[in-house]
Amino acid sequence: VSINFIVTRLIGDMRIVISLVDDSNNPILLSQISDWENYPRLMKAGKYHTCCIIPRDLLASNQYTLSVQLVNVKVEHHLLERILSFDVLYDNPGYTYAPFDKAFLRPNFVWELEELTRF
Repeated sequence: VSINFIVTRLIGDMRIVISLVDDSNNPILLSQISDWENYPRLMKAGKYHTCCIIPRDLLASNQYTLSVQLVNVKVEHHLLERILSFDVLYDNPGYTYAPFDKAFLRPNFVWELEELTRF
């Protein structure tokens, strides 16, 4: 998700929030720029670009809708609701069985496996 925006004056607590809902309007994902460890609390006047990368294969097959919020906390709140809808078809070549095909998230976690000589 890529966003360009203009700040017209110094802002003390700027929040940029993205959220996804599924085709039944259930909340699936929410992230805000303040979750980022390098989040700058103060933003001076200027033109900005921000990007939040949603990892490949995170979402299961479904239709999703994106909303974006730009918030100057306790001062101003801009909501771009349901600005983009898209379909995901989970098509990972290693994916061969999943009884929960309507699960919302399909992250590619790091797994470990070891053979035990004693149990």
